[in-house]
Amino acid sequence: MAAGKSGSCKMLESFMPPPSKKSRKERNRGKLPGSTPTHEVMEQVIWKEFPEDLFEAVIARLPVATYFRFRSVCRKWNSLLDSQSFSQHCAEVPQANPWFYTITHENMNVGAMYDPSFRKWHHPTITFLPAKMIALPVASAGGLVCFLDIGHRNFYVCNPLTQSFKELPARSVKVWSRVAVGMTLNGYSTGRGYKILWVGCDGEYEVYDSVKNSWSRPGSMPPNIKLPLSLNFRSQTVSIDSTLYFMRSDP
Repeated sequence: MAAGKSGSCKMLESFMPPPSKKSRKERNRGKLPGSTPTHEVMEQVIWKEFPEDLFEAVIARLPVATYFRFRSVCRKWNSLLDSQSFSQHCAEVPQANPWFYTITHENMNVGAMYDPSFRKWHHPTITFLPAKMIALPVASAGGLVCFLDIGHRNFYVCNPLTQSFKELPARSVKVWSRVAVGMTLNGYSTGRGYKILWVGCDGEYEVYDSVKNSWSRPGSMPPNIKLPLSLNFRSQTVSIDSTLYFMRSDP
């Protein structure tokens, strides 16, 4: 209602809300049984101009389990998982539930991944580890898994999803005793690189930088750390805000 100069009121046209979009169930209501449904056709002229960055942003929000089927669709989707721009889109999507990677006792080179969202195990084919080598997963970050061979000679980093594999350079310090290993990202995605830290029982330690592709030893062990460290398989590392925490077997 709008008030005129004389103080009287004038009725305006009543507001009519826009028609709401009906669901598919509502649209199909009233159709005769047995009638042939109409299929919507994706026009090639329209969809071929779909923006590439928007395409990657949509796929990055799908469940991770769908990525396993990408490689068999086409070459473009096969290469999508290795795309830097797609990795950036995935990094911007918050992941509520992390996946878990484990190995079997009978064959340490055979792994399995558990999806807590769907409560389902996945058994991808692990072909990147060298033959006749027993390796244990010791750390992970950003979807990458760090392996250490049972002889503590070499480190390996792989992505079980894309099947990419990398052997790290040889360390300057050879340690055959138990070690605690941690891994952290330089940023929010693997595109900015990552770091791996190993600590030995006698206080030896080194840090691997994937950007420099080399090991280094920045600084020295603080004097308040009592040596030797008592480490075992329970001394697994947790990464919080680029800080690595691990517990000795004698806390």
